[in-house]
Amino acid sequence: MTELLSEAEFASILKQEVEDLQGKEGFKEKSDALAFWYGLNVLALSRQDVKNACRFQGKGEQGMDFFYLDTSRKKIVIGQAEATENLDPAATFGSSSIRKLRSAISALAHPDKIDEGDRIIDAVDDYREFHLQRDGAEKFSVELLAIVSGRPSGGMVKDAASFSADLAERPKHELKILDFGRLLEEYCESVDKRPPPDFHLRIRSDTIKFAGNALVVSVPGEEIRKLVKDNKLALFEKNARIPLLKGKANPEILDQLETEEKRGKFWYLNNGLTVTCRLFRPEDQTLRVFGAQIVNGCQTAWMISKSKKPLDNVWVLTKVIQTEDHKFAYDIRRATNLQTEITLRDLCSNDFIQLKLQKSFEQLGYYYERKKDEWKVRKKVRPAMVDQFLNGNADNEKLGQCFLAFVGKPHEAKDEKREVFGKFRREVFPNTRTARELLLPWLVRRDLRSAFQVGHRRHGERKTVRYYVRTVGDLTILAFVGEIVRRKYHIFTQSARASGILRMLVERFEDQEAHPEFFSKYDKVIKRVLQATESWAKRRKTAASKKGEEWDVRELHIGYHNALRDPGIRKAIHKGVASLPAL
Repeated sequence: MTELLSEAEFASILKQEVEDLQGKEGFKEKSDALAFWYGLNVLALSRQDVKNACRFQGKGEQGMDFFYLDTSRKKIVIGQAEATENLDPAATFGSSSIRKLRSAISALAHPDKIDEGDRIIDAVDDYREFHLQRDGAEKFSVELLAIVSGRPSGGMVKDAASFSADLAERPKHELKILDFGRLLEEYCESVDKRPPPDFHLRIRSDTIKFAGNALVVSVPGEEIRKLVKDNKLALFEKNARIPLLKGKANPEILDQLETEEKRGKFWYLNNGLTVTCRLFRPEDQTLRVFGAQIVNGCQTAWMISKSKKPLDNVWVLTKVIQTEDHKFAYDIRRATNLQTEITLRDLCSNDFIQLKLQKSFEQLGYYYERKKDEWKVRKKVRPAMVDQFLNGNADNEKLGQCFLAFVGKPHEAKDEKREVFGKFRREVFPNTRTARELLLPWLVRRDLRSAFQVGHRRHGERKTVRYYVRTVGDLTILAFVGEIVRRKYHIFTQSARASGILRMLVERFEDQEAHPEFFSKYDKVIKRVLQATESWAKRRKTAASKKGEEWDVRELHIGYHNALRDPGIRKAIHKGVASLPAL
């Protein structure tokens, strides 16, 4: 998913959809409707599968609102949901759902204690067959979900920890609390997995065709409103501007829709939508579209769906492009969004390598930020995730910048850092890039800052050569260190040995106290590099002064390759390679 919804926006969606389900399915309790909503929208089950999973609700459920046998993932999902009547996300929930899940597991494991008329009895056979008695086959795992529409109380968290400890006696059982924040996160992630939808639109007859694979049509505003309400966020799945309702364009779009004079001119005032699809079929005044996504105009479509005014005289300019060429679709998305305030980083956030790296960094204990402020937003939504990512966050733009400097391009890293997602994208983020290859340069830079004040600007500090070397020249120092490390360990050679050495280096920089022998030598290498760089900078400043010129401090990164030819720096690098310990 390219962005999270705001809490307020998700609260509105959740309330509306749960209440709709309660009415359509005839649930007496909001909690039962919430369990149904979770199966339908997060697990993405068919309506019939969700009905089967929720058939245990009511008298004799033994604490189980939801039981689903997932044969594809070899998992049994057991859920207990609780919700307030108004689905208030700020409401606090006690330990009731944890106690009920305890009861459910006890009943499933000891069916002799179940009354013959209890509803849970239908689940006992599946639990025993697929988990308890597999006769040599792999046992299904059991996932226990405490689903609450608000926040867990301290007592609930404590009881959940106690229950989890007890579950250690039952192999392959795991308990999760799905509070409001976690539901928001899982909802957004589930949307990302859905295929682009198929739909049909009523259009005006004055369609413009281009090259056989593109149409320009005018679509009634009511059609766009219905389209968004039917498909929700899945309609924007691949786009880098999932609407957060806080963009600068939103009030203007809303004004165009809700001012009577402007509504009739909406077609002229708004840039409209760009839609890519697998196939389209124009039929009279109807356009059938298959595998579609809005790649530009997300805010327009979203605000149309939110407008409370009649849209009878609103027409939306819509460009529909048929293509199965993923590169061409990417080019369309990039080109159309570059006309608005969207960054290259946003456009690359759903690339295969970015999704792959996020999973790899998670295994190393880091939250990999694919887009600006993602970590900040997620922490606000789900504060407990800080405990999941013990090493904190790693910003992909900063990781890319450090990598670029580490491999000998400090000038580009300093002055063109946003181009790590542009002209340097294939170098920094090829599909073969690993998490540790990006992580090591970032960790080295972090150490340079904390141990040697490289990159650290103190307020009021005198602007000496030493100061400029450590501030303006911070990425140049990182490049010199990268030169030494790459020559010594050959870590970017795509071999098993290189991968092993890279792992050992990352481990050392993550836990320096455990490797004093390595850092006693490494620190001397850094001091030698800093001294050599300062000496070179002083000579350059003196040379400029003799010519009656003022020394340009930018030479510290612009002149990196000239600096590499300096005898003092060459000597420091050579000694550094020889001094670092073998791994």
